[in-house]
Amino acid sequence: MCEEDKLNYIKFVLKEDEGLLKKEKELFTAIIRNHLAASSMAVILPLADWLAIDPSLTKQKPKEEQINHPENPNQKWCYRMPFAIDSKAKGLVAWQEQVAQMIEEAGRH
Repeated sequence: MCEEDKLNYIKFVLKEDEGLLKKEKELFTAIIRNHLAASSMAVILPLADWLAIDPSLTKQKPKEEQINHPENPNQKWCYRMPFAIDSKAKGLVAWQEQVAQMIEEAGRH
């Protein structure tokens, strides 16, 4: 996605200031909140998107976490957790609470 497309998404879809592009945690949180606010009966998001709301649970290089390559029709989607679950147990509690709060605030409980 080019820079202009990203800025347009932030400005017109999320209705946020362009400065959000430089604040990854806030950007990912805004994107998830936007999806949760949809009028659909269900919201299904990849685990990688949920993990992105806590920078300590993702790799610092997004290309390393890319799960698909649309330009390659023979490539199979795959995702490898960027950490062992037991190594992040303490951090996961805060993340779980944040996820639960976002779902509750969206009225999706």
